[in-house]
Amino acid sequence: EVSVPSLTSPGETFIVCTPDGQQMEVQVPVGAAPGTHIKFLYTPLVNDAYPVPTIVGEPLPGQMVMAASGGQVQDPCQADMDASTMGWTLYIVGWVLCCCCGPLGLIFWMAVPCLYWTKSREDQRNHPRERAVAFVNCMTCGICSAIGVAVFFLLLSVWGSGDGTGECSETWQLWDGCYDCSYSNSGEDFGRRRSSVCFEDSHE
Repeated sequence: EVSVPSLTSPGETFIVCTPDGQQMEVQVPVGAAPGTHIKFLYTPLVNDAYPVPTIVGEPLPGQMVMAASGGQVQDPCQADMDASTMGWTLYIVGWVLCCCCGPLGLIFWMAVPCLYWTKSREDQRNHPRERAVAFVNCMTCGICSAIGVAVFFLLLSVWGSGDGTGECSETWQLWDGCYDCSYSNSGEDFGRRRSSVCFEDSHE
């Protein structure tokens, strides 16, 4: 039993890796949507012998689907595994760079889904592991980018609201509620502010 991958339409075929390592070509039955579970028949390996290819028939909804041997096609399972391993490697490198170099890690996280989407539609269907790691990288990149932007604007807000705090440029600002400064440039210390009356305009 196998799940129909996304981006696959009825009548199209996709590669399935069996538990004994065979590559089987399965045709999507009419009426089967992506995510639907379908069953297929294949000849298990016996004494390391190659399976006998089975002709793919015309599948009908609700019936068993016959699978054909992958033959001489390139091993999609191995290619999927290699791409998945590379994706997780870039994911870890992205975290290391994000902790040490900040936004530089986002480049590595974004590279994984970009590499996945540049592949052909057939390769995308036959690479479920790579699709999963690409989704994880994309979500991590998006969430960390949103957090970074939020922190950036928060710091801007804090810096903006901190204008005038600390040392006052004029002594009268110590008593003006418009300012948060607690000591003047002459060294006079106001201490805890007791009045919040803003009379800055009277000194302009």
